[in-house]
Amino acid sequence: MSSPVPAPQVETEVKTTSASSSGNVSNEAPNLNTPVNILLVDDEPRNLDVLENILASPNYQLVRAQTADETLLALIQNDFAAIVLDIQMPVMTGFELAKLIKQRKRNQLIPIIFLTAYFHEDRDVLSAYDVGAVDYLTKPVNPQILRSKINVFAELFRTARALAISNSNLEQQVLRRQEAEEALRRANADLEIRVGERTASLTQANRDLRASEERYRLILENALEYAIFTIDREGWITSWNAGARRVLEFEEKDILGKRLDVIFTAEDRARGLLGLEMGRALMNGKTQHEHWHLRKDGSRFWGSGMLMTLKDENGQHLGFLKILGDRTAHMRAEQQLREAEILRASEREQIRISQDLHDGLGQQLAGISCLSDTLKNDLSKKASPQAAQASRISELLNVAVAQIRILARGLQPVIPEPNGLMSALEDLAAHVTDLFKVSCRFECSRPVLIEDNAAATHFYRIAQEAVTNAIKHGRARNIKIELSSTSKQIILTISDDGAGFKPGAKGESGLGLRIMNHRAGILGATLTIKNKHDVGTELVCTMEKAVKHHH
Repeated sequence: MSSPVPAPQVETEVKTTSASSSGNVSNEAPNLNTPVNILLVDDEPRNLDVLENILASPNYQLVRAQTADETLLALIQNDFAAIVLDIQMPVMTGFELAKLIKQRKRNQLIPIIFLTAYFHEDRDVLSAYDVGAVDYLTKPVNPQILRSKINVFAELFRTARALAISNSNLEQQVLRRQEAEEALRRANADLEIRVGERTASLTQANRDLRASEERYRLILENALEYAIFTIDREGWITSWNAGARRVLEFEEKDILGKRLDVIFTAEDRARGLLGLEMGRALMNGKTQHEHWHLRKDGSRFWGSGMLMTLKDENGQHLGFLKILGDRTAHMRAEQQLREAEILRASEREQIRISQDLHDGLGQQLAGISCLSDTLKNDLSKKASPQAAQASRISELLNVAVAQIRILARGLQPVIPEPNGLMSALEDLAAHVTDLFKVSCRFECSRPVLIEDNAAATHFYRIAQEAVTNAIKHGRARNIKIELSSTSKQIILTISDDGAGFKPGAKGESGLGLRIMNHRAGILGATLTIKNKHDVGTELVCTMEKAVKHHH
């Protein structure tokens, strides 16, 4: 267990490739060409050298840190567009350091890219996202991918910095205008006293106020893309616009007079989220938030919005104005993009490892096996007592070569041939039967040839995941993998006699099912999972064949 990291000391050294910048926002016009800070964290100087070589650019100022202390001190001294963080570090792991970094409010929005030299399962990838990571890369790092991701985060950082400066300038302009309007109002009041027309002026002011309130009401009523409504100081809803009716599906007569947390989930109500949001808005004038909300029918959507305080002309607190938008599609798109990036990176790494095993270690072991056979024959001819040991070494080397080939085939299961998918599925059925002692058979009444090896691999991985779920979750004893085609479609069917598909069950509706759906989406295919009439589950993946144009 790692011991707690002490607070960073002033004398801790942080190495940078150039002079540090303060990172403070000023009122000057933003220079989008100014280098942004990128923090590189790894306990090995050689790894830091590699990262610097990959990311070397006049657009970045690269800051090195080898320990948790150096990392935290760097985050105090500078603002960073991104952090590249190694997971395997002494004293404190990258996951633990990421949690510590995210505890500081200023650092909560800094994107973290985790690096690891080891291949982890899906749950390890999800653990990285739980501690605030935006990406997860394995070593050796693909330079182009790393540079591309860092460039995106750098541009987002520059854009955010420019927006912050612009917002600050706009607020200053608004403040100056308010001051000018206040001065004008006082001048008018003084003029009214001098000329004795105060009554007429107040009458006109009341008319203006009513017109302003009517304009405000019309704006709220016709803002259909956003739910806009007001609540009093205790959180009770006092107004409800047409956008709120569209987004939340509550009619105004059904929602007025209820507390705002009626649209919160039970978990958020239990932890008093409404009170927390109102408290932040009172302290800062407004607060932004993103979390799950409820429609009238109980369905959830990912809402992003703002809660602002309302005050009268004397500064007395009247209540709050809430603006809320439905960001579910955007949130899910971001989630699917992250999963797609993980999947693509994983597949590229599997192919690379497969080639390294086959062309590197496999060839070396095969060569050693040949030398061992020669040595065995020579010793046998000389009737040497070591002949038996040499024979045993040859046998072990042959077993090792066979295992290397099996591993390489598992990482790249579909050979790049039109009949590769049929061969791979037949091998899968045989392997499952032998390994799990269940009946798994492959049926293909006539050849199904697929020229696109990437598409064939997606079909194979869908079948592999479905078979795994049938054994692991369905406890199936009989599994059938069937591949067929028509003039327009290629159809993959996996059926079993297990416990059946249970929507929402752990594993079946988790990452595995999402990845199968994602692979089907890449193929432009449809994926259906249903319980059979008698017993078990049937999964069907159907892909339309590409249309051939004849000239």
